[in-house]
Amino acid sequence: MLSESAKKIEAILYLYPSPCSYVEVMEKASIHSNEELDEAIDLLIKDYDERGSALEIVRKDKFIFIKLKDRYKELVKKMVNIPFTEKQLKLLIFVMFREPVKQKDIISALGKSYIEVLQELKKMKYIRVVKEGRIDTLYVSDKFYKLYGVESRDKMLSTLRIEKDKV
Repeated sequence: MLSESAKKIEAILYLYPSPCSYVEVMEKASIHSNEELDEAIDLLIKDYDERGSALEIVRKDKFIFIKLKDRYKELVKKMVNIPFTEKQLKLLIFVMFREPVKQKDIISALGKSYIEVLQELKKMKYIRVVKEGRIDTLYVSDKFYKLYGVESRDKMLSTLRIEKDKV
């Protein structure tokens, strides 16, 4: 049986499109200790594993996220025509929800392997870069929003029924 904290974490992960830091999870779920957080995450991971779910809860470097198990990716890929790899889509969603984003924030949250993915998306013109001195600030480009038939980030968030100040 899942604890109330585990249920709150599951709800957060369901709505959160990218890895969520332990600090964010604790804050959003009103969890007050690392022990309570670890216990709730352990329960949630065990629950998903025991039920044989197509989804899994993953912990990585003080981040937690929910994802589709590898063996179901081809099935979903056939059903949804997405012109991006999983990593590209994950990066686009991460930037969209957190923009403006610095490259170092992407590396901290998603890892160094995403540098190459970022370069691909810049080349494809789905990521827009604004230079601020020596620092690149990243935004999702209008090209991405037009691909999904919306005019802007605000319209995309509205379509997804996410309030801008809650991102």
